Amino acid sequence: MAWDRLDRLNRLLGTGPPASAYLFPEMVASFSRAAARASDEIFVFQYWPESVEAAYTVNYAQKSVPGGSHDLQQWTGGAGRDITFPVVFTAEVSADTRSSLAARLDTSNLLPSARYTVDVRGAVSYINSLLLGSYGKEGQAGGGLNNLASPPKKLWLVLEGTGLGGNKDEVLVILRSASVTYEAWFPNGKPRIVAMSLTFAEIVQRSTEAQGKSSIQFIGREVFERDGGFYKYRGTVDRAMG
Repeated sequence: MAWDRLDRLNRLLGTGPPASAYLFPEMVASFSRAAARASDEIFVFQYWPESVEAAYTVNYAQKSVPGGSHDLQQWTGGAGRDITFPVVFTAEVSADTRSSLAARLDTSNLLPSARYTVDVRGAVSYINSLLLGSYGKEGQAGGGLNNLASPPKKLWLVLEGTGLGGNKDEVLVILRSASVTYEAWFPNGKPRIVAMSLTFAEIVQRSTEAQGKSSIQFIGREVFERDGGFYKYRGTVDRAMG
């Protein structure tokens, strides 16, 4: 019986493989694509964020009442939610991930293991690309005033296990800002350690496959109420072990 209770506790505490934090463009989830193509679009953060700040603001209009002790507050809607967290990318060796050396890292004697080496410059470039629109064909640097502009990509931000989206872990966002701090370099000038601070804004404008236009889907309190009902003052462990 004691072992059964311990097993229930371990499952409750979520022991197992570490959770991942990742991004992928909204179009991958909305439109039909081959699985291989969709997997290429997923950007996995090298490390789990040390902290995540999610701040939602509510708008109220204030109406003064002569002689009243308080203004009247009239709800006018929400101002949205910002999600901010730091990320770090590190490399133990200066390797071009597009070269044959990258394929040999797993069989080398490098310590720590090759999973601690990523293309740091590539990671920064990918995130920077999420801040910008497009003015020409893929691969071109930009365009003039007469070029049609497309906005930055809408993204699904996934922080596994957090319930950041209420009844789900994913949140539809746009990247609002990304500050970069280069903390260490290799002798050849390639970045070795980079710290970034990312701020995402949650959005409600979703693309639709049929029309190719934005479809507004507001977020109601119902998406958070279900998980909110699991909170009890005694705590989850007390209830599970009872």
